[in-house]
Parts: sequence; C-alpha cells; structure tokens
Amino acid sequence: MAEPPASALQQLILQALEQIPEPSPATLWLGLSGGLDSVCLLAEAAALRAKHSTIQLRAVHVNHGIQAASDQWQGHCEALCQQLGVPLTSCAVSLKDFQGSLEAAARTARYQAFASCIAVNDVLLLAHHRDDQVETFLQRAARGSGPLGLAAMATYSERAGLRIVRPWLAADRQQIQQRAETLGLSWVEDPSNADLHHERNFLRQQILPPWRSNKQELNRTLSRAAKLCGESSSLLADLATLDAGAELAQPQLAIDCLTPLSPARQRNLLRYWIQANGYPMPSEARLERVLTEVLPARSDAQPRVDWGRVSIRRFRDKLHLVSSLLDQSPMATVCASLASLAAEGVTTDLGVLKFHQVISKQEVPTEQPPQSRGHFWDLSQLSQRRIEIRFDHPSERLRPAKRPSKSVKDWFLEFGVPPWQRPHWPLLYLDDQLAGIPGLVVAEPFAARDLEQAGDCQWYWTPGRQFDSVDESDN
Repeated sequence: MAEPPASALQQLILQALEQIPEPSPATLWLGLSGGLDSVCLLAEAAALRAKHSTIQLRAVHVNHGIQAASDQWQGHCEALCQQLGVPLTSCAVSLKDFQGSLEAAARTARYQAFASCIAVNDVLLLAHHRDDQVETFLQRAARGSGPLGLAAMATYSERAGLRIVRPWLAADRQQIQQRAETLGLSWVEDPSNADLHHERNFLRQQILPPWRSNKQELNRTLSRAAKLCGESSSLLADLATLDAGAELAQPQLAIDCLTPLSPARQRNLLRYWIQANGYPMPSEARLERVLTEVLPARSDAQPRVDWGRVSIRRFRDKLHLVSSLLDQSPMATVCASLASLAAEGVTTDLGVLKFHQVISKQEVPTEQPPQSRGHFWDLSQLSQRRIEIRFDHPSERLRPAKRPSKSVKDWFLEFGVPPWQRPHWPLLYLDDQLAGIPGLVVAEPFAARDLEQAGDCQWYWTPGRQFDSVDESDN
C-alpha cells in the first residue's frame, strides 16, 4: 500500500530543511514545551522520520519550574515522546540568576539549556508560526525598531552557536490547531497566556482578533512586511560589512572604521557590530551617546556606555564590547597541576588558561586572542614546581629573555591589554615566583631554550554563547 502523501505542514518542514547550509545536521532537536504548536511539530516531524531514514530526531524540554503544573507538563512531554519513539532530554533551570522580566529570564535560561545539549552542527527546530511572526513584528514596531528588529524571525538563522530552523512561519495557528485535532493530539495550556499584562497576550487576545476579522489577509500582509524588512536588513548588514570588513564579528571595532562615515552610517555599523557579537541592542539614546561621548573621547580617556549586561568602552584606537562580568571582583587564587591544565584548563571570567605541549612549530594552537604570542615555557619547570594562578597583580617586576625588566602593569600596557581586562588576566606562579603572564611574556628562568624543553601555556579566549538578544514567542 502506498504511503499517504506528506501533509501541508510536513511539506513546510521538508522545505525548511532544504535551506540548512552545510554541514548537514547529524540530529534534529525539537524544542518541546508541551503546548499546541510544539506538540504538533513533534508529531509531524516524527511522521517524516518514518518516511526518511536519514532524519535523526530528538526532543528537548526545558522545565522552568515557574508554574504549579511544570512537572506535569514535563511528564506529558515524556509520555508523548515515548509514544512516538522520540528520545527526550529534559532540562530543569533556575531563573534566580537571570536578570530582567520573568519572561525574559525564562527565555534566556531556555536558550542556554538548548545550547548545553545541542552539538554545534546539529539543528534546533522551533514551532513559531505566522501568528507569532505578526505579534513579534507589531511588538518591535511599537518599540520603534528599524529593519533589523522588524525583520522578526527567519526560517533559518544562527544565533550564538545554535543553528535554528522555524519551518512553520508560513502557517497560521488555526491551520496547526486543525491538524492537531485531526491527529487526535493532546497538549497543555499555559495559564500565563491569559495574563493581559504581557504585551504579546494583549496583542493576541485584544488587538489582533477583531483586526483579523476585518482584514482576512492580515497575517499574510504583515508577514510580508517582516520579510521585506528582512531583505532591507540584509542590505544594511552588507553595508556594515563593507564599512567594517573582517572586524564586524570581533568584539573590538577600530575607530578609523567609523570616523569617515556619515552619522546614519555610523549608527548602522554600530547596530550590526553589536548584533554580530550576539548582544542585545541598546536604545537609540544610548547608541547616540556612543557617537557623541565615546567616539570623540581622548585616546587616554576611558568612557563607557552601559545597557543590560554589556557596555561599549574605548581603549586607545578601538571600541570594545565588554561583558558586565568584568565589573566583578577577580577570581581567587587557583592551584593547578600540569595534568589539569592540559586536560581542561582553568576557566576565568575572561578566557581559558590551558597547557599545550609543543612538538613542532606547526602544532602551536591558533585559537588565541590577538595579544597571544605563543611564548614557550620550560616543561620541566612546569612539571616539577607547584603551580598557582593568581589575579592579584603585584608591583613586582618580570624580565623575559633578551628584554628589559618591567612591572606587570607595564607589560599590560605594552601589549595593549585594556584596563578592565587586567584584573582578570591570570598570572602564573611556580613555587611562589612570578613565572610569566600567559599569552604575553615568560620570565627568563622559566622559558624554554629549545623545542625539546617546550611546553606552551596558552591563554585562550573563547566567549560563551549569548542569548540576551533573543526576543521571540514561547512554544
């Protein structure tokens, strides 16, 4: 007997999967809340998996613990996945460490949970639909967003290390509910969806129903407006790339990239630079302060503009995007072994200190911050002495081979380390002696004379995934 043809919603999933760029995902992860949209997406994706043996499907459920029925929702998801034969990963999160509104904190925690279990090249499927797109578009319009914000959601996007596919942006919620009822699916209802204090709920229940009854094509026309804003946003991103070049995705931006531009083009470059680094967008007033206070400041000044958990600061000839983590007190002294440095390293608020034994010059790690110079340490010294990582910067001096002796502060100045990074930059001590500043200099007594002696204690800087800028509906 011939298999039934794919449903319209299944066709949308297949079309969306074709838009995923290389590499092809090994696994499709589906964000499953237990609500109507994600339950229907799970059922349709599971049906496609039965027809396409190449599809590896898993579900992930995030339990926020903020509703009395949260554990029951998780149980519902577990039972549904067991029925459909889809492996499920459940993640419990706590919102006490997240800033902002409850909705924003839950969203940030949810995306961090997704990131914790989804491999880099895998794909996350989310069940946002055209009604969600319209609501997002109107919310952002009410905030005065430009094309970057009004573009709302795309079928395929990448956000801070996650590859995300939203296959149902061309489907209305009514179509999804009809399909779910046809399939005999059951789902949970979040009581917070009835709270009209939430702007999205107010739009969904008070504004859009009568508007849709008077204008049947409202979802299509507003979605088309979002799509056109997306095309405009892409063109503006191309312009920002032309203005900044390779610097657009770096947390530093040369002042020289901005000064020749018109004010409108400066603002455009700043917006896309911030967005390319995964941070939330500042208000128009704060963006203007960057242009009027930070950009023209003296080269020896340290102006800053803060918003959320990030700031833009100036050091020498560059603007820097800086996490608020660096406003905290530095870490306490860490005792480490050569084995632990080689295996997982020591993670700080700024980066990772990790040991790498060098066999040849070609084996020197390359994933380093611009300051790293790949200085080589004497392996025997590292293996025979007590290792401590300290962050209290003393007044003592340090002399590398064939260089004059300088204070720690002067070495930071020479290598252009910004003031806010210095308290968090590790100093490596061997038996209570300052042996060097990883990534910058090694004191002469602890430096390798040749590759046979060489260990390379590298200072890696790998920023974590950022989710502050995610502003989407829940599914």
